[in-house]
Amino acid sequence: MKEKKKLSLAAQIFIALVLAVIAGLLMQKYANFAETYIKPFGTIFLNLLKFIVVRGCGQNSGLL
Repeated sequence: MKEKKKLSLAAQIFIALVLAVIAGLLMQKYANFAETYIKPFGTIFLNLLKFIVVRGCGQNSGLL
């Protein structure tokens, strides 16, 4: 059997970035849809990142 060659992490990130830019350009005509249905996912994601950073760097975390 042939082994499938996996893309490097950098290549995967670059492809995702290009696809996100294309999706953003296509969604310009549907700004109301993006504002209503897509923006909440971005807000939740950023709040989770903030939660991880604040909890991970707290005084009692043992990391400092």
